[in-house]
Amino acid sequence: MSTFARITDGVAVEVWTDGGLGIVPTDVFVPGLAAQFEPVPVEVQAGWSLIDGLWTAPPPAPEPLTDWPDVIAARRYEAEVAGIVWQGHGIATDRDSQQKMSDERNAVKDGLRTGGKGWKCLDLATGTVVFRPTTNEEILELTAAAYRHVSDCFDREGQLLAALADGTITLASLDEGWPV
Repeated sequence: MSTFARITDGVAVEVWTDGGLGIVPTDVFVPGLAAQFEPVPVEVQAGWSLIDGLWTAPPPAPEPLTDWPDVIAARRYEAEVAGIVWQGHGIATDRDSQQKMSDERNAVKDGLRTGGKGWKCLDLATGTVVFRPTTNEEILELTAAAYRHVSDCFDREGQLLAALADGTITLASLDEGWPV
């Protein structure tokens, strides 16, 4: 099998093989393009350089840069939906739960909710899901606590983005300072 490369400034920019058919670039390409190809060793690939008569593979590509804003946002989301502890019960703060809390808070504010209805919680002592009776006042406390948690998560994201902007962010800081 014969290998040919189109070389620009000492770099193989395009490599072509005859596939073992014994053909040459002039058999395949228009004359102007065919004239740009030269025989090269079979291992040469596009991107290799001819240095002092030796073909050299390019250095490995650098590790991709961390997409810090996406990493920070993902970490914020993880903290945001991790839940809170309220009066000894685990309270979900995933997006659906946040919406339900907002709806329940509005129902209290609009006078539509009668007190004493249950709120789905995790009993931290037993690890079981329970419906805890809640008054309207407790719903306002619960939803305020969840709101503060979510808001604090976004505040922490903002702090990390500021650290990114001023060059002081570290991988360790991604796991520090989140609300519990």
